[in-house]
Amino acid sequence: MKKNLLILTIFAIATTVSFSQKKNLTSAIMIAKAKKPNFVKAKSYIDKATIHENTKEDAKTWLWRANIYAGLSNSKSAAAKELRGKMDVVSEVMEAMKMTSKLDTKGYYRRDLKNLAAPMYDVTRNLASTSFNNKEYEVAYKNFVTSQEYAKLIGMTDSAGIYYTGRTADILKDYDNAILYYKKCVEIQYGGADLYLNLTEAYNKAENQEEASKVMEIAKAKFPNNVNIILSGVKTLLSGGKPAEAKVELEKALIKYANNFSLQYAAGITYNEMEMYTTAVIAYKKALELNPTDFNSKYNLSVVYNNMVVKMNDIVNAIPYNETAKYDKAKLERNDFINSVLPFIEKTFNEQEEPLIKKILNNFYSITKQNDKIMK
Repeated sequence: MKKNLLILTIFAIATTVSFSQKKNLTSAIMIAKAKKPNFVKAKSYIDKATIHENTKEDAKTWLWRANIYAGLSNSKSAAAKELRGKMDVVSEVMEAMKMTSKLDTKGYYRRDLKNLAAPMYDVTRNLASTSFNNKEYEVAYKNFVTSQEYAKLIGMTDSAGIYYTGRTADILKDYDNAILYYKKCVEIQYGGADLYLNLTEAYNKAENQEEASKVMEIAKAKFPNNVNIILSGVKTLLSGGKPAEAKVELEKALIKYANNFSLQYAAGITYNEMEMYTTAVIAYKKALELNPTDFNSKYNLSVVYNNMVVKMNDIVNAIPYNETAKYDKAKLERNDFINSVLPFIEKTFNEQEEPLIKKILNNFYSITKQNDKIMK
C-alpha cells in the first residue's frame, strides 16, 4: 500500500512539474490572444517555454513564439518599442518559424506559418525601405534579406526587393552578396541598363575582370545605344589593361555622340593612357567646351601638357652636343609650348591648389628660367 502511495505521489509530482511548464505556453497563448494583447508579458512566458525540456521540442511552442514576437514587431506600446531597440525582433520571428517548420514533421502548422509570413513580409520590407532611405544600410540589408525569406515562404517574387538587397550589399562593399542578388535580378529579367552597370562594377570591385567583361558584352548587346553602358565597357577595358580596345569603342560611340561630355572625358583618359597626347588634348578641350566648370578635365589636361613637355625634354636631351642649331630649335619649341600652356595651368592651380599641379608649375618655371615664380 505504501509502495502504491509512493508511486502515486511521484506521478503526481511529475504531472505537476509538466503541467507547470506547459502552463507557461498556455499563459503565453492566452495573453497573446486577449482582446488587448500584452506581447511583452507574453514574451516572458513563451521564452521560458522555448527553453524547458517539456516544451522546447514542441512545434506549437515555437509557432506561438513566432506569433508573439510578430506581435512585438508591430506593437505601439512603449515597452514593445523599448524592446525593439534592444533586440532584433523580426529576425527572432523568422528563427521561430524555421524551428516550427523543423519540428512540425506532419505539417500541421504549415498554413499558420504561411499566414504569419505575409504580414511579416510587409513589416520587414517597410523596415528595410525606411532604413535604406535613412542611409542605415546595415539595418536595411538585414531586413531586406529577411523580407526575401518571408517572400519565399508565401511564394512571392519581390523583384524590387531583390534588387535593393543587392544594391544595399553593394553600398556596404559586400560585393559577393551584391553579385548574388544582382544575378537573381538578371535571372528573373528585372531591371534595365543600371542593373548590368551595377553588376559589372561589382565584379570589377571584386577583382573579377573576366566576369565583368562577360556581363558587359551581354549589356552592350541588350542596350547598344546606352552611353552609360558604353562608358562602363570602356572602364572595364581600361581596368583590364586594354586601352586600344577602349579607344575603338569610344571612337565608334563618338561618331554618334560627339557632344557627350562623359565620352569626351573618357576619350581624354584613354588617349593619355596610350601616350596619344595631342589627341588627348583635343578630347579634354571638347569636354571643357561641354562642361566648362569641370575641374577634373582641367586637372587631367594639365597633366597631359606635362606629359607632352616630358616627351619634348627627352627629344632635347637626346640631341648630340655638336648639333647646336637643332638643340636650340628643339629647346625653343619646348619653351614656347610651356609658355603657351602656363596660363591655363596657373588658372587651374588658382582654382584648386593641388600638389601635383604645383609641382608641374614649378618644373615649368624652372625650365623656362622664371625662377621668381617658383613656389615653396
